[in-house]
Amino acid sequence: MQNSLQVHDWREWQSYRKDRGQPPWIKVHRCLMRDHKWVALTDTQRGHLISIWILAADNDGSIPDNPTLVKKLCYLEETPDLDFFVNQGLLDRDANVTSQWRQHDHPETEAETEAETETEAEKPMSRSDEPDRVFRYWQEVMSHPKAKLDRKRRQKIRDRLADGYSTDDLMQAIDGCKRSPHHMGDNDRGTVYDDIELICRDAPHVDKFLKLANQPDLSGMSDAARKTALAAQRWINEG
Repeated sequence: MQNSLQVHDWREWQSYRKDRGQPPWIKVHRCLMRDHKWVALTDTQRGHLISIWILAADNDGSIPDNPTLVKKLCYLEETPDLDFFVNQGLLDRDANVTSQWRQHDHPETEAETEAETETEAEKPMSRSDEPDRVFRYWQEVMSHPKAKLDRKRRQKIRDRLADGYSTDDLMQAIDGCKRSPHHMGDNDRGTVYDDIELICRDAPHVDKFLKLANQPDLSGMSDAARKTALAAQRWINEG
């Protein structure tokens, strides 16, 4: 028996029948490209993490808390730094969880794989879950872990989803607000304007923040370049 690590939010990101046993696939969501934890990883660490996810699919999101064994099971050239992934919030450690691990597994048949893909792999997220997903993303990006999804915030998110924006659109708008010095406190009042209710206030607000998401990151810029970028962002804010 091995102590185990659990992939963080495994059940949120991976969905398949719980009686399936070993699914022949995992999901890699496009919104990872805007997740600051993923972006901060090196190419090697990303490869290790995806390999860990594939391994975790064998046991409902858990892997052995043993870097040497994970290296062997995932056929990696380097030993993965599991402690790093735990510290980054990508894996959860629970010393009380144990699992039995096998060195080799029998692959599922081609027929099973095709049936799985057609009936389960593309199952959409429930509409009722979408505001929660957007709000959790906002909490993480804006560092508001204790903020609550009250009725007003939920309704604003729902209204914009009803307008036709996707969850990815709203998460990108959150990124745009984060990139705006004005909304992060670089203004005459020194006040931060980052509430999800503001970002999702109406369609024009979402559109502006989507534009800001494509603006350059101002950190590390020279003063002259930063002033130019700020002027462009002010034009977007006032437009």
